[in-house]
Amino acid sequence: MNRIKMLREAKGLGLRELAADLEKRGTPLSWMTINKSEKSDSNPSWKTIRILSDYFGVSADYLMGTDITVAAHNDSSTGLPPELQLAVEKFYREQQEKHGKND
Repeated sequence: MNRIKMLREAKGLGLRELAADLEKRGTPLSWMTINKSEKSDSNPSWKTIRILSDYFGVSADYLMGTDITVAAHNDSSTGLPPELQLAVEKFYREQQEKHGKND
């Protein structure tokens, strides 16, 4: 499940941060469940896959590595695929930290 880890890290989140964010959204998963889901030999439940694919805005097939198409849906107003949007957001956060936060 390297894609889960890749998407989580692209958002700049640790396991516990992602778990806390999911809980705030009303779709709790423990950080231990997320950690197990990131392991390549794991078989996450359908509920876990659905929660994480909805959170990251990607298809379940993409998340599981059975499809190379990045997104099933794209709620972003930029029109960018989720992976690219996450990379842009990560870059923006890094620049804010480096040069001071000027919103």
